[in-house]
Amino acid sequence: MEFNKQDILNALNTITEPGAGKSLIESESVKNVVIFGKEVVIDVVISNPTLQAKKKIEVEIMKVIHDL
Repeated sequence: MEFNKQDILNALNTITEPGAGKSLIESESVKNVVIFGKEVVIDVVISNPTLQAKKKIEVEIMKVIHDL
């Protein structure tokens, strides 16, 4: 399946940033989305620096991208 940036942003809007209570898009945590064919690179900055929070976001992003 071909991805476009808007599909990715819509998917990321369903993920809540840990501790912020807002989606990654609402909290402006997504800094960059680049699509190379079937590869998607997303730069995300979250306010919670714990490894657990980072891993949770990483897993959730991978899940919503794979579900597109």
